[in-house]
Amino acid sequence: MKSPEIKDWDCIEYDPIGKWIPDDPAEVDFWLNMTIGIKGETGGDNFLVHIVTEKLISQLENRSHILVVPYYFGMNDIIERVNVILESCHDLNWSGMAEQISKIYYWEFESMR
Repeated sequence: MKSPEIKDWDCIEYDPIGKWIPDDPAEVDFWLNMTIGIKGETGGDNFLVHIVTEKLISQLENRSHILVVPYYFGMNDIIERVNVILESCHDLNWSGMAEQISKIYYWEFESMR
């Protein structure tokens, strides 16, 4: 079985996201783009995840593709949380993995299914 891994990430709203510090870590709401591919191999597909804190979740109209956190402690915390989720997504090939991941995060090829 093969497993997925995060190859890279970025955020249009806060660039570079790794250095961004919110005014209030309890009030965070942004979309994160992640390139995810097969562990140990090059390349991957883009997936979007909506990062939102518990305090702001009630303000969302659309609650799909979200990762809810109590506070924003930085990208290391977010990546660790995503990796825990990705641990359950494994398959014999990328197609199977991408299908599993796309049930959680918005896949760049979502409209092509």
